[in-house]
Amino acid sequence: MCLMKMKPKTCYLWHADKTKRLHIPVYTHPHCFLLVDGEQFHIPADGKAVVVDTTKMHTALNASKIDRIHIVGAFSKSFFRRIFRGTLITFFSITSDEKTKG
Repeated sequence: MCLMKMKPKTCYLWHADKTKRLHIPVYTHPHCFLLVDGEQFHIPADGKAVVVDTTKMHTALNASKIDRIHIVGAFSKSFFRRIFRGTLITFFSITSDEKTKG
Protein backbone atom coordinates (compact mmCIF):
# COMPACT_ATOMS: atom_id res chain seq x y z
CA MET A 1 0.00 0.00 0.00
CA CYS A 2 1.18 3.52 -0.71
CA LEU A 3 -0.16 7.04 -0.44
CA MET A 4 -0.50 8.60 -3.89
CA LYS A 5 -0.82 12.35 -4.31
CA MET A 6 -1.86 13.74 -7.67
CA LYS A 7 -1.30 17.44 -8.26
CA PRO A 8 -4.03 19.66 -9.75
CA LYS A 9 -4.34 19.85 -13.55
CA THR A 10 -2.37 16.63 -14.17
CA CYS A 11 -2.89 13.17 -15.65
CA TYR A 12 -0.89 9.95 -15.89
CA LEU A 13 0.20 8.32 -19.13
CA TRP A 14 -2.19 5.77 -20.70
CA HIS A 15 -0.97 2.40 -19.38
CA ALA A 16 -1.88 -1.03 -17.97
CA ASP A 17 -0.63 -2.52 -14.69
CA LYS A 18 0.25 -6.17 -14.02
CA THR A 19 -2.40 -6.52 -11.28
CA LYS A 20 -5.64 -4.88 -10.21
CA ARG A 21 -5.45 -2.10 -7.63
CA LEU A 22 -7.31 -1.28 -4.44
CA HIS A 23 -8.04 2.46 -4.14
CA ILE A 24 -9.07 4.14 -0.90
CA PRO A 25 -9.73 7.81 -1.66
CA VAL A 26 -8.62 10.08 1.18
CA TYR A 27 -9.14 13.50 -0.40
CA THR A 28 -10.65 14.09 -3.81
CA HIS A 29 -12.85 16.34 -5.93
CA PRO A 30 -15.64 15.62 -8.46
CA HIS A 31 -13.24 16.70 -11.24
CA CYS A 32 -10.83 13.86 -10.37
CA PHE A 33 -11.51 10.62 -12.18
CA LEU A 34 -10.18 7.44 -13.75
CA LEU A 35 -10.58 6.36 -17.35
CA VAL A 36 -10.52 2.55 -17.49
CA ASP A 37 -10.97 0.73 -20.79
CA GLY A 38 -13.01 3.62 -22.21
CA GLU A 39 -15.21 4.16 -19.12
CA GLN A 40 -14.99 7.16 -16.77
CA PHE A 41 -15.20 6.73 -12.97
CA HIS A 42 -15.11 9.21 -10.11
CA ILE A 43 -14.28 7.54 -6.80
CA PRO A 44 -15.62 9.59 -3.85
CA ALA A 45 -13.81 9.84 -0.51
CA ASP A 46 -16.71 8.25 1.39
CA GLY A 47 -14.96 5.59 3.47
CA LYS A 48 -15.24 2.87 0.83
CA ALA A 49 -12.47 1.03 -0.95
CA VAL A 50 -12.67 0.42 -4.68
CA VAL A 51 -11.06 -2.38 -6.65
CA VAL A 52 -10.12 -1.14 -10.12
CA ASP A 53 -9.10 -3.46 -12.95
CA THR A 54 -5.94 -1.60 -13.85
CA THR A 55 -4.77 -4.52 -15.99
CA LYS A 56 -6.91 -2.81 -18.63
CA MET A 57 -5.62 0.35 -20.31
CA HIS A 58 -6.28 3.31 -18.00
CA THR A 59 -5.22 6.68 -16.70
CA ALA A 60 -6.05 9.01 -13.81
CA LEU A 61 -6.89 12.68 -14.28
CA ASN A 62 -7.05 15.54 -11.81
CA ALA A 63 -8.90 18.37 -13.52
CA SER A 64 -9.45 20.21 -10.23
CA LYS A 65 -7.56 22.92 -8.35
CA ILE A 66 -6.75 20.69 -5.34
CA ASP A 67 -4.53 17.67 -4.68
CA ARG A 68 -6.12 14.22 -5.05
CA ILE A 69 -4.92 11.73 -2.43
CA HIS A 70 -5.57 7.96 -2.55
CA ILE A 71 -4.18 5.01 -0.64
CA VAL A 72 -3.39 2.44 -3.35
CA GLY A 73 -2.40 -1.22 -3.11
CA ALA A 74 -1.75 -4.04 -5.59
CA PHE A 75 -2.88 -7.64 -5.14
CA SER A 76 -2.07 -10.95 -6.77
CA LYS A 77 -3.88 -11.97 -9.97
CA SER A 78 -5.02 -15.28 -8.43
CA PHE A 79 -6.73 -13.44 -5.53
CA PHE A 80 -8.73 -11.26 -7.92
CA ARG A 81 -9.62 -14.17 -10.22
CA ARG A 82 -11.20 -15.99 -7.26
CA ILE A 83 -12.98 -12.97 -5.74
CA PHE A 84 -13.91 -10.51 -8.50
CA ARG A 85 -14.30 -12.66 -11.64
CA GLY A 86 -14.37 -10.24 -14.62
CA THR A 87 -15.66 -7.17 -12.78
CA LEU A 88 -14.24 -3.89 -14.07
CA ILE A 89 -14.81 -1.95 -10.86
CA THR A 90 -16.19 -3.28 -7.56
CA PHE A 91 -17.26 -1.26 -4.54
CA PHE A 92 -17.09 -2.56 -1.01
CA SER A 93 -16.95 -0.94 2.38
CA ILE A 94 -13.97 -0.99 4.71
CA THR A 95 -15.78 0.70 7.59
CA SER A 96 -16.80 -1.24 10.69
CA ASP A 97 -20.38 0.16 10.42
CA GLU A 98 -20.90 -1.57 7.06
CA LYS A 99 -19.63 -4.90 8.44
CA THR A 100 -22.25 -4.89 11.20
CA LYS A 101 -25.19 -4.07 8.88
CA GLY A 102 -25.14 -7.33 6.89
